[in-house]
Amino acid sequence: MQLFRKTCYILVLTTVVLGCQTSRGIVNRVEGDSPVRFGLVADIQYCDCDTRGSRYYRHSLQKLDECVDHLNREKVEFTVNLGDLVDRDTPHNLDSVLVKFKRHHTPVYHTTGNHDYGGIQDNGQLFRLLNMPDEYYSFKRGGWRFIMLNTNEIASYSNVVGTWRESELEEINKKLKELGHNPVEYNGGVSSRQLQWLQKLLVNAKKSGEKVIIFSHHPLDCVIGLTSCN
Repeated sequence: MQLFRKTCYILVLTTVVLGCQTSRGIVNRVEGDSPVRFGLVADIQYCDCDTRGSRYYRHSLQKLDECVDHLNREKVEFTVNLGDLVDRDTPHNLDSVLVKFKRHHTPVYHTTGNHDYGGIQDNGQLFRLLNMPDEYYSFKRGGWRFIMLNTNEIASYSNVVGTWRESELEEINKKLKELGHNPVEYNGGVSSRQLQWLQKLLVNAKKSGEKVIIFSHHPLDCVIGLTSCN
């Protein structure tokens, strides 16, 4: 996805969230018990490539350094990365990005973006490099359940050929065309298995009185052509 170039945000959450825009990012100030303060990073899209138009690929590392410094100063409890750490050729470029996150004082939770699959033949290799416990997962902080969806699970770029996911991709594309939309190469979706996992997780969170935030690389709504396909 190629939506925003500003990548560093701080959020504070309790039961009610009130947002305000600042020059340093978005800070959500709230009243209530047990606030959770975390950072949000998205679409770094680094590569060791020459500048093209307004895309200064090599500058991304310096910007990420500044972002990590800011998050450390803000003493966030953790940071979420929404994907697209690199622009292309993940095996060649990813280490240069991950070494920057080693300076982060608290955990970083990753999900993948469509660009992260460039040059990846084994999805499991990518998840291991990002220290992800699985291709989609959740974790808890205070009374909050944070869900990390994988909206790249069913996609032409994520090694689905020859797997059970290939038929689901065909079905998603068929439905999109019936709705008058043409699938594009950077679109992705979630599988029926992942949706079942999500439904069960949400039911259990409700029973436990947990508040839930869902993260994903592709928007779940609002931007036609860029959203998760299903």
